[in-house]
Amino acid sequence: MELFFKNFYRNRKHHISIIVTNAMAIFLVFITTVFSDYLTQSVDKSITDIGADISMLILPDLQYDDFLKDNQITDYLLVKEKQYGDYSLVCLDGKLSLLPLDYQHGRGLQQLDLLSGTLVCVVGDSVNYQNNKVNINGVNFKVIGVSKQESDNIYFDLAKTIFIPINYQLEGMDSKLLFKSDKSVERYLENKYEDNYTLLDQSTVKQSFELITKAASIVMMFMAIFSMVISLIGMLNMTLVQLSSRKKEIAIKKSLSATDKDIVKEMLGETVIVMLLSILLAWLVARWVIMGINAIIMGEISINYQKVGKNTLIILLFGVLWGLLPAYKASKITVIQAMKNPD
Repeated sequence: MELFFKNFYRNRKHHISIIVTNAMAIFLVFITTVFSDYLTQSVDKSITDIGADISMLILPDLQYDDFLKDNQITDYLLVKEKQYGDYSLVCLDGKLSLLPLDYQHGRGLQQLDLLSGTLVCVVGDSVNYQNNKVNINGVNFKVIGVSKQESDNIYFDLAKTIFIPINYQLEGMDSKLLFKSDKSVERYLENKYEDNYTLLDQSTVKQSFELITKAASIVMMFMAIFSMVISLIGMLNMTLVQLSSRKKEIAIKKSLSATDKDIVKEMLGETVIVMLLSILLAWLVARWVIMGINAIIMGEISINYQKVGKNTLIILLFGVLWGLLPAYKASKITVIQAMKNPD
């Protein structure tokens, strides 16, 4: 083992150049993995936050029960809406998670609020209220949450909206159904209601964005993998070239009873150490870069350690496989060849 590390140190210039080259390529693989995940998560969150993955339906005579049952839709939110002074009054019933909001303080409406009939409400940041209450048609509603100014949604002007449970309604409220469905329901509606309905079908929006982000991730990953392959090819060429300067070293080892197997083990051992150091260097730089970006954008780009670990094992495996050829060639060097061609 001591002899092995002495040999590794003796060829340090060669190994350092390979480590740095490999680390740059591996860094690209790590960064691409992290940012492709971040891109996917950011797009998904943006779509969900603004409600771009939620479809909207208006039916005559409130025939929503048949629609939900026939299409086996469980993710829905029944909305009744009316302009109330300067604000929009919205009554909600159903799956409240379809309307995710960020809050300056407080919380959102919960299923218990709908079931209990408690007089509570959530207001936009532009809604005026006093003593933590909003008066609606002579009835006081306790404000339990205020949405953030930057909150946005394609169906509501959140800044000027008051959300209350559906237990309390005003006359003349317009009804609509918000729902999630993986399939289009337009054909069903055409057959049953002809043209007597209004539909904003968003069933394919998320799928379209997912395809775009997936394509972008594939392109970025392809570029990173291409860089990795070029780096490995460079490592292979540099190692093969260096063999000519190590012929004397290998010949001496063979004259001291080293077998071909011993030479292969030593060469592969050097490859493993080079790859591990390359991965370590790339990982440290990637962590510093991600921490720096998080500090600048005041965000939190998370690292999928499971995916990074998987990529690390794949890179290490390919690096070792790439080192088999130089190791094999080194094991076939004979004492006579070294004496004839010492350089």
